[in-house]
Amino acid sequence: MIERHVNYKKASTFYLFGSLFNKGIAFFTVPIFTRLLSTSDYGILTTYNSWISILAMLVGFALHTGIRIAFVDYKEEMKDFMATTTTFTLMSGGLLSVAIIFVSRLISFELNTTLIILCLLQSIATALVEDYSMYLMMQYRYKFRTVLMILPNLISVILSVIAIKYLLTKDLYIGRIVPTALTVIIFGILVCVLVYSKSRCFLNRDYLKYALSFSLPLILHGIALNILSQSDRTMITWLADSSQTGIYSLIYNFSM
Repeated sequence: MIERHVNYKKASTFYLFGSLFNKGIAFFTVPIFTRLLSTSDYGILTTYNSWISILAMLVGFALHTGIRIAFVDYKEEMKDFMATTTTFTLMSGGLLSVAIIFVSRLISFELNTTLIILCLLQSIATALVEDYSMYLMMQYRYKFRTVLMILPNLISVILSVIAIKYLLTKDLYIGRIVPTALTVIIFGILVCVLVYSKSRCFLNRDYLKYALSFSLPLILHGIALNILSQSDRTMITWLADSSQTGIYSLIYNFSM
């Protein structure tokens, strides 16, 4: 399964390039989107992204940690192991989505239902991509993993600029949210196709129990980190408005 002769220097170079590319896109697109979007639009966008980070952790149950450890004990069964974790992520994502949509309707939140659905679907897809990315890393398939790191960001940025500049005249934040969400969702579907095409296993309780035994203790840790890093934007939007969040996020992103 794993290549016997791996060029670790080449692999690390690919990962470094992928990381720097994504950081570079995040940095250099800040002035682009701040020119195209109002402070309110930018604030809504950053608040939305904060929720994606938190929900992806809840949906994914931090299963990527279990996948990493499984290469020790289930090295020859990883295709079935991946199918099990993928199925569980889809199931947990579906249940959480139903619960959130039900609560939002029950309490009558003043939120766009379409955005809620996109946020939930993108969170599920993000968790799936993260799990598969860990699978590729442990197989030393660094080229494919680097492509998986770069392409979603690159495609979503290009589509977002086109949508905001040429297709929309109001609610411009939609032009950034929708292309990004659809791009990530498509890659999430691709991951499912790749996983299920290589395994006839749908759900194995032993694999799932093994993965959760490592990932569950880390869920609260992961959620805490996400809340600490993302809650500031959500709180500013709640206590002030999305325009103030946009100003804060701009300064924060540049300083980071």
